[in-house]
Amino acid sequence: MVVGILVGALLILVLGLYFLKPKSPKPSASIDTVDEMDDYLQRVVAAQHPPGLSAAVVKDGELVYANGFGAADGPRDLKATKDTVYHWWSMTKIPTAVAVMQLHERGLLDIDDPISNYLPFFNVTYKESEQPKISIRQVLNHSSGLPDAMPELVTWLHSEGEPPLNQTELVVDKFSEYDQLVFMPGEKTRYTNWGYMILGALIEAVSGQTYEGYVIDNILLPLGMQNTGFVYTESMADHEAIGSQHLVDLFTPFFPIYGLTYIIREREGLRFWLHRVYNDQTSPTGLIGPVTDLAKFMSAYLNEAESILQPSSISMMNDPLWQLSTPGESVRGLGWEAHLTSDGRRYLTHGGGGPGFASIFRVYPEEKLGVVVIGNDSSIDRQSLADALANVDW
Repeated sequence: MVVGILVGALLILVLGLYFLKPKSPKPSASIDTVDEMDDYLQRVVAAQHPPGLSAAVVKDGELVYANGFGAADGPRDLKATKDTVYHWWSMTKIPTAVAVMQLHERGLLDIDDPISNYLPFFNVTYKESEQPKISIRQVLNHSSGLPDAMPELVTWLHSEGEPPLNQTELVVDKFSEYDQLVFMPGEKTRYTNWGYMILGALIEAVSGQTYEGYVIDNILLPLGMQNTGFVYTESMADHEAIGSQHLVDLFTPFFPIYGLTYIIREREGLRFWLHRVYNDQTSPTGLIGPVTDLAKFMSAYLNEAESILQPSSISMMNDPLWQLSTPGESVRGLGWEAHLTSDGRRYLTHGGGGPGFASIFRVYPEEKLGVVVIGNDSSIDRQSLADALANVDW
């Protein structure tokens, strides 16, 4: 009971300080040039939200902007650049969705099939009385009813030198903890990392490869994403951003509560700098890479490059955009979340966040525009940063 009271007091203290601490500066409405964008992003890192970030923009198939700001590693005085390598966290879900769509194109699965057709262990229940079928499509668009694995998923990490976990074995091991649905499939949508762990096992079952090997061979290498992967190569390590967490942050209580203090490398003032760690669950959260590689992915997607997907598959992934009719409306699609802005712009987006890092990218298919920003702190104001990048007339 005493421990519970202390933990509760810690949470209240952190929450109170969080709402009192200085926030990241908002972009002005008049950012029109590269110099003005650079000035704004410089002010963001000067405010330490995050201490370092990198951003890139593609337009009409060309990389039109790429830069880095602030500290990739503050205590060691390493600067962030356009080539700095960061953990993507949940932005990984889009390459995972692309991998599933590739297997659909190749006739190795049908996204409207029950996922249990391919994973014999996949047996879920709802209110102890039903055993509903869940389609692959419903897992892709978060309408499956599967629970999320948060906050436990944040603790599923391993350190440098420890072997990676086989994704199917991990899912089978954890399955009994997450086999109860929270709603009937198709009834509504609710974001679930666990669902994308299931998709990683599906990719392994259908392709005959490890999830990581499939993504590398069929997405990263064809697009020339040489500095992106699931573990740090020597060239990636040369540009590594170190994850960090402010002492006063909504995420900070996770460290003592969930036994994550071992990943703290050192403290510098009010900021913790973290050791390199990897996610156990790679299909929802595992990719690591620079914004310049993400620019290649966005450009290929926007220009319907057949090196990753046929135009018909990209059209399926884009389809929710054209269903939106009310400004401010959003809907979940195949991996992406689709948005219609108040001024009539349509975009697909996905963000990511976890210990030490946060990220966001968007693609605007009608405009052939893509923006991405990643930083080494989980408290980034991602939407404001993405808005600022997207609002410049590139």
